[in-house]
Amino acid sequence: MMGALVVVRDPIARERFAGRTLIERHAEILRRAGVDDVRVVDGAEAGAARSAAPPGRDRRRLLVVAAERIFDPRLYAHALAQPGPAVMTDRGEPIGMEVADDGTPQTRVDIAEMDPYSRELRRAIPAFWMRVTSAADRPEVARMLVEASGKGHQDLPAIWINAPIEKAIARKLAGTGVTPNQITLVCNVLAYVVALLLARGQLLAGAIGGMVVGVIDGLDGRQARVQVRTSRLGRLEHLLDKVYEVLWVVALAYYLSSGFSDARLVTELWVWVAAYLLDTAAYDVVKWRRGMTLDEATWIDAAIRLVAGRRNIYTSLLLVGVLIGRPAAAFHVIVWWAAATALVHWIRAAMLVSPRPG
Repeated sequence: MMGALVVVRDPIARERFAGRTLIERHAEILRRAGVDDVRVVDGAEAGAARSAAPPGRDRRRLLVVAAERIFDPRLYAHALAQPGPAVMTDRGEPIGMEVADDGTPQTRVDIAEMDPYSRELRRAIPAFWMRVTSAADRPEVARMLVEASGKGHQDLPAIWINAPIEKAIARKLAGTGVTPNQITLVCNVLAYVVALLLARGQLLAGAIGGMVVGVIDGLDGRQARVQVRTSRLGRLEHLLDKVYEVLWVVALAYYLSSGFSDARLVTELWVWVAAYLLDTAAYDVVKWRRGMTLDEATWIDAAIRLVAGRRNIYTSLLLVGVLIGRPAAAFHVIVWWAAATALVHWIRAAMLVSPRPG
């Protein structure tokens, strides 16, 4: 197992940027990358620390990072994966990260040649880094981390409406004590308030509240990635999202059917539930057989994701329906949009997992 040294040459490394000191950020990302021995040393002690490997460790396998940097988490993993001594560069410029050697020549690894696709974010984003020199760099650090915190393969409302608002708020929240858990809690409380509003027939307030939930739902993930924080509640977030997404549609059907007394609307609700379950199953099959989400399989699937039936699309349809005075028509559209989405996704799933000739 490789150890790591975080070399501090300037007091700025102990200052907070986007919710963590630079030293804390390095240590946390290295821990997540599987490095169980992370030592923080002053620059004057770095040479001795590099030559004194902990007991039982290979002296040549030591990752050394300059503390006064912000690094894309993928860069640590890329350096750790190098087979031998290496210095990480960006178009020839050393970035402050290397696999230390004991006399063996180092290879130069240019991060510009890394695959830009991030599986975590489900989008292509070039590996980034930044040299931090003073507290005046805080806004730029926050901007860079926020820009790199959003996930790809979203629907049109998330891209056109949610993302710009999320980024603006995330830049303000980055350096605060607001935690991803707190944002998740606010999101879920508001989500259940939305369900209550829909069930009571306050559809305009419910639809607007649903749009607000969409923004807050993206914020907790951004804050977690910006501040490099995760939690058990954060890992439950996707399950919680599914619960209130279903609850919203049930609450809307409850109001429009006058307490489920309209058999036709109740039947449509069951159609929506079946479509929702089938759509989820299509994603599960592709994940199981191909090891990826359906949305990132091909450009066709990414394009389908833009308009596929999901919470943001349904909320947008409801808002339009309420504004034109046709909420029941909006509910019908939501149901059959979900059914069409499930059908298209199952066709694509079958195509993606079926054996290929030759």
